[in-house]
Amino acid sequence: MTGYFSKFHILLLCTDLVFPTLAARVPYRIGEVNFSLIRDWRDSDNIRLFASSVSDPEKRSRTITADDLLLIMTPSGITKSEGPMLNVASLGGLVRTGVEKQIEMKSKVWKNGYLLEVAVPFSLFNAKPAENTVLGLNVMADDIDRGFRQHVGMTFYRNANYWNSPRSLGNLKLIK
Repeated sequence: MTGYFSKFHILLLCTDLVFPTLAARVPYRIGEVNFSLIRDWRDSDNIRLFASSVSDPEKRSRTITADDLLLIMTPSGITKSEGPMLNVASLGGLVRTGVEKQIEMKSKVWKNGYLLEVAVPFSLFNAKPAENTVLGLNVMADDIDRGFRQHVGMTFYRNANYWNSPRSLGNLKLIK
């Protein structure tokens, strides 16, 4: 199986209450990393970060609202020499212009994996961070080969709507 990853590592750091930083390390057992952005972001190995500022899963919307954020990120482009690339998904009809410029990203790509680091302002999804605040969160890593998703690794799975519904997110409690 080309590109199969055995596991991915997520590190969520909150060095201040403005920019939480997510670092994802995706090692591959066999094959190469695929960053083909020809047709669609779904045709490329990627990391998806899905967050909600609404703490109670039952009170979260079924579609993305201003209280939610879904990012699709790749550590590089087709030539693997570009910097990281970002798409703010507009599922549910919520289009956010200029958001990409507010998000800081760094990446490193090697033959059998990559590291992606992203800093997202809490304000982009109306989060008001404080100790014991609960956020909705899911982080997903997609392995795409020859235009087809081979594997998805994720931090939380509640139901088949994990990719587009804030109600399907897990909970993350902010602590000091």
